[in-house]
Amino acid sequence: MYCILDAYLSRVGKAKDSPEAKKFETLRREISRFPADYQQSPSEKLTKVQFESYAKMEALEKQVTAWEKTKEKIKKMLWWDDVAKGLSKLNQQNDTPPKNGEATSTPTTAADTTPPATLSADGKAWFIHPIALFNFKLKSCITVDMLKRIFTSVSNNRLDLLQFIVNDINVHMNEYRLDTPLRLSHFFTQIRQEVGLSLKTEENFTYSVSGLKTTYKYFRNNPEDAIKHGYPDGSPKNLRIVSKESQKFVANKAMGDRLGNLGSNTDDGWNFRGRGLKQLTGRDNYVDFANGYQEIWGGEYIDFVNNPDLLHTNYKYIVHSGVYFWLKYKLYNIADQGSDESTVNLITEKINQYTKSYKDRYNHFKEIYDTKKIFQNI
Repeated sequence: MYCILDAYLSRVGKAKDSPEAKKFETLRREISRFPADYQQSPSEKLTKVQFESYAKMEALEKQVTAWEKTKEKIKKMLWWDDVAKGLSKLNQQNDTPPKNGEATSTPTTAADTTPPATLSADGKAWFIHPIALFNFKLKSCITVDMLKRIFTSVSNNRLDLLQFIVNDINVHMNEYRLDTPLRLSHFFTQIRQEVGLSLKTEENFTYSVSGLKTTYKYFRNNPEDAIKHGYPDGSPKNLRIVSKESQKFVANKAMGDRLGNLGSNTDDGWNFRGRGLKQLTGRDNYVDFANGYQEIWGGEYIDFVNNPDLLHTNYKYIVHSGVYFWLKYKLYNIADQGSDESTVNLITEKINQYTKSYKDRYNHFKEIYDTKKIFQNI
């Protein structure tokens, strides 16, 4: 992994004594303290802090890989000098170079006109139409600044996640079917609703007493439990706190009998609470994600059912959980239908049919697509 740091510094032209290089030297030291066998199972072998360093390294590795691929593409396009040299050599083989529109009267043999090794076998050079070249537009990439205009309350400690989202989508934009302004706007509309302005990728079960009774049938029928596990109505923001045990109780009672969970007397409601960009929720959805993950990203089978926290501790799975749903249900096909409210509603119905947030999601879409035009140059 150390070579990735050096490759990244080389790619961005940073000297070894630059501030960025010193920051990476700190990262290098952190990695040197990883368990020797951590790559076999990073999610189990690394602490949460080490996981964050590991995610940073993965993001850098993707950038270096993308840059190397770009350089290879550039090399393949450096052909014009070869053509110019080849044509010059051909002209030198004749006594008098032919003028434009004139055919030479000097007899030639196959040997005289054999193209040099720098040209293709048939000696042809491709003609680039000037109008087509003028109209050619290189597809742009999404940026962290674009996403910060969507997630306007994101904290500094979540910027690394934003960077990972950007890197992953830019490298796989075509495969993810996130390759047009319309598709990107529909995708991030749904993410905006699921994780909020601050990009929270783990569901929070902190409610007021009245909030519990309004939101969940169990607490309407058992108001004494709402009083016990919710914070008092009217509490100031700094006092809207409940214990982890209360959150766990709320999750199990509210979600324990839904989405394939095994009952409100089990911990399934808590264990399979919403996580990731799409807030994947419920045992059935975690099983489905585990079974379908390899079809898209390959690699070894990952048991998300027994390791559900991966969906909010590992940047890769945070992002992939959102992309998976987009691809599985071909939401990009719906997105292509347009920018009207009915199209947004069709996607929302696939994400969460019984949600009360249809209008909110459409408003998010209008802000992203029509008002701010965040992805208009993609």
